[in-house]
Amino acid sequence: MIDFYIIHSPERSIEDLRRKLGEIENTKVFIIPGKFLRSDQNLEKEYDAARAKLLNGRNLTIGEIGCAMAHNICRSKAQLSSNLSIILEDDVGIYKMSLLKKFLELADKSVSITDNLVINLAGESSAKENLPKFPKSDSSWRKTFGATPLAAAYLLTPKSAGVLLKNNTPVTNVADWPPTDIKFYKSRHALFIHQENKSKSLISDKKGNGRRGFSRIDLIGIYIGIYFLRQKKQFLGFKDFYFNLWLPRMKAMITHRIKI
Repeated sequence: MIDFYIIHSPERSIEDLRRKLGEIENTKVFIIPGKFLRSDQNLEKEYDAARAKLLNGRNLTIGEIGCAMAHNICRSKAQLSSNLSIILEDDVGIYKMSLLKKFLELADKSVSITDNLVINLAGESSAKENLPKFPKSDSSWRKTFGATPLAAAYLLTPKSAGVLLKNNTPVTNVADWPPTDIKFYKSRHALFIHQENKSKSLISDKKGNGRRGFSRIDLIGIYIGIYFLRQKKQFLGFKDFYFNLWLPRMKAMITHRIKI
C-alpha cells in the first residue's frame, strides 16, 4: 500500500490527477489544502526568521513559508503511516501510467518503511521503461543533494517524513529541503512532470512572488565550499561533496544566469 498526498490550490483543478491515481490498486489518495499566507499574518510560532536568514542568507518569502508548511502537514501524516508515501504538488501530471505502476510495485517490494531515504520522482524523461531493482547502486538511481528541487513529487518513508518534519519545524528552509542526514535519490525515469501552467504556483503569494534566486550564502557556498562545512556529516569526503552538491549547484547557477 502506498499513500498519495496532493497539496492543492483552490484555483487549480486536480480532478484528472486524482482520478488517475484512484485507478491504481493498493493506493490511498489524500487531498491537503495549500497554505496561502497574508503578508501581515503573525507567523512567530510557524517560522523562525532569524534561523532562516542564517541558513539561507535571506528571509523566506510568504509563498515559500506557506509551501513548506503544507509539506509539513503531509509529512506529519506520512510519519504516522505504516505505508510509503508520495507527496505531490498540484501542478504535476503523470508522465506515463505504465511506468508509474511499475515503479510503485518496485518500491512497495524493495523500500522498507524504516529506510531513511527520499526519492525525487519529477523531472527527467526517458524512452526506457525498464526499472531495475531498487536502488542504491544501480545507475538508474542517482544519489543527489542540492542537484534539483524535489518538492514537486517525491517518495518518502515514515522515518524520513519524521526527520524532514523535525528539521523544518518551525520553518527555516523551503520544502526542498532542510538540512538532514537523509539519503536522497533521483529517478532517471520521469514519473511526474510539471504542467505548462505554473501561474498559480504553491510558492506564489498575492504579489506573485516566488523564489528570489540564489542567496548570498548560497553563492558563497558554491564558490568556496562552505556547504561542505555546513553539511559535512552527510558526506564521506570532499569528492562526494564535490559531485553531489558543489558541481550540481554550479551547473544550476550557470543555467539560471543564462536564462536571465
